[in-house]
Amino acid sequence: MAPDPLHMAEISDQFDHMKQQEETTYKPCDYLKKWMEVEAEQDVYRGADGQRNASCTQTSGITEEWREKIVNWSYDIADFYHFNRETVYISLSYLDRFLATRSSKMNNTSFQLAAVTTINLAIKLYEHNKMDHRTLVSLCRGKFQLEDIERMEMVIMRELNFYLHPPTPIAFCSLFLSLFPENFAPYDVMVDVGEVTNFLTELAVLDYWFVTKKPSSIALGAIMISLEIHLRERVYDLNEFFSDIAKTSGMLVTDVETVQCRDRLWETYVSGGYASSLQQPQDEQLVRFADSPVCVSGAPRRQDSPVTVEEQGDDAPSVSASAAVYTMGGRNDQGISHAVGDSATTAPSQKKYRST
Repeated sequence: MAPDPLHMAEISDQFDHMKQQEETTYKPCDYLKKWMEVEAEQDVYRGADGQRNASCTQTSGITEEWREKIVNWSYDIADFYHFNRETVYISLSYLDRFLATRSSKMNNTSFQLAAVTTINLAIKLYEHNKMDHRTLVSLCRGKFQLEDIERMEMVIMRELNFYLHPPTPIAFCSLFLSLFPENFAPYDVMVDVGEVTNFLTELAVLDYWFVTKKPSSIALGAIMISLEIHLRERVYDLNEFFSDIAKTSGMLVTDVETVQCRDRLWETYVSGGYASSLQQPQDEQLVRFADSPVCVSGAPRRQDSPVTVEEQGDDAPSVSASAAVYTMGGRNDQGISHAVGDSATTAPSQKKYRST
């Protein structure tokens, strides 16, 4: 069936608006690289010995691994309180863009305060149910008071120029999949396609590498993988679908950033244990396939205990961004009483949902 021209025009307008947003107002930078360059310049200024003062040493702990722990903690909160997991992406958009406004690294305490503030801000703006003040303070174990969070909230909103509605990968996925041909696949298959696509976009939030990548590229890369998993035998019958995507969004599955995002997501998906094996592609194929789909529909979403955040030391264990500790429901079998700095993220009790 030929697509409805009016529907196509409406989708095209939405793509234009969201793509303009992601390329301008909501475009973050590689703030960790920027901070490293600033520190290198400071080292040169200090002299050949490169000695650093105490304040510099205190700020050396903010890394990709710290950010990943914050993301895991945020997903725990979302699952425990039944918030939408897309809210976590929004909170990280706030946090990443706020950190990008800093000329140098924040100290550890300020970083944690900013993380608590951004997840609370995203919840206030995007969720019907809110966290009451006592709950919010209790999650901080007394480290921060409500007044601290409120002051930081104003600082963050001002630094972001009150741009608080970023385009998300999930929003782009919804637009892309709205172009999918009707009756091409059974309903339950399309449900699985949507769930795995969403899960892949959640994996992207964990990985700092995706901070500088456009949400649209992440979304299209995730859809490509999900279609390869669930419609592997018919993926080459989807030319009309990808043609409609190109017409409405101007994006091609061969765009460099889209391919990079697709490859990174696939690597994360495989290394996290979510695909049972790897089937090598033919030379003309764009991507590779998993042998069987991952069941995410039955993944548990409810936690057993509240989440807390506490200070982590500079020697916090390294956690790979390959989603090795990430579960499809965010569930930790022992509950989620662990704090951001705990090493419990790699405990044997951590459940993964793998393909069989």
